[in-house]
Amino acid sequence: MHLYILVAALLRCIFYMSMRENWIKVGSATIHYFVSGDGDRNVVLLHGGGTNSAMLSWKYIIPHLSQKYKVFAPDWPSYGQSSAFTGNYTNDLLIDFLSRLMDAWQLQKASLIGLSMGGAAVLGYTLISPERVSNIVLAGSYGLQHKAPYHTLSYLLLHMPFFSKIICECMRRSHFVVRSCLQKTFYDRRLISKELVHEIHTVAQRPCTEKAFFSWLRNEVLWNSMLTCYAQRFHELQTRTLLLHGECDSLVPLYYAQQAASLIKNARLHVINKCGHWLTRERPEEFNRVVSAFL
Repeated sequence: MHLYILVAALLRCIFYMSMRENWIKVGSATIHYFVSGDGDRNVVLLHGGGTNSAMLSWKYIIPHLSQKYKVFAPDWPSYGQSSAFTGNYTNDLLIDFLSRLMDAWQLQKASLIGLSMGGAAVLGYTLISPERVSNIVLAGSYGLQHKAPYHTLSYLLLHMPFFSKIICECMRRSHFVVRSCLQKTFYDRRLISKELVHEIHTVAQRPCTEKAFFSWLRNEVLWNSMLTCYAQRFHELQTRTLLLHGECDSLVPLYYAQQAASLIKNARLHVINKCGHWLTRERPEEFNRVVSAFL
């Protein structure tokens, strides 16, 4: 066990030494991203919403995948170290940014891996430009469901004056509130480490991330449905697809991933038992094993 820990720590050190950190102009925005590996196949990792960033979601995934592939992991606009976006934050905006990033990186083709909000961008882009997508991985993906859990209540809270500001101000001030919010995304709460709480608390200090996420939510959660649900278009997808889902995901219930897997022609579903929504932080080892086998 001690040898395993030592080897894992050594591999992480090698990874952080080899990983490159860059910025690129996409329209009027400056996008921050990580790139690692020198394989001849490209993989693009797209993180989710909330208090998030590329490094938060993919820090245990990039070292593994970059052993075989060239891996790109951008921060969405207003997230991580990318510049703030002040306009209307929508799924269509993210699809457009993904398209521009592929052009800016001069990637003719790539495998796309999307987590939660990032999964919906992957779905939307693949439907528009299937010729540029080798295969896709949808991890706890948004875009599968026609309604959110407690949909009416969610809608009312999102449109309540000052609701988002109160929640985010509490997160900026309290590690306890951060931990409480994380409990919605984890099944095994013992895995919510002090390190992770500190990481989230640090990211929460950036107000533009809060504005972007709640702008996206208010656009996406309509009074009677979700704005983005690709269920009626699943039959159009011809790209090899892996749906990776936590058995106990409370934000995107497993039923929706099961339904999508039955409707997408070249899809298979892998369920991670006793796992919540944030797969890449709760069960990174199984995530890496399953994704590597699929790719």
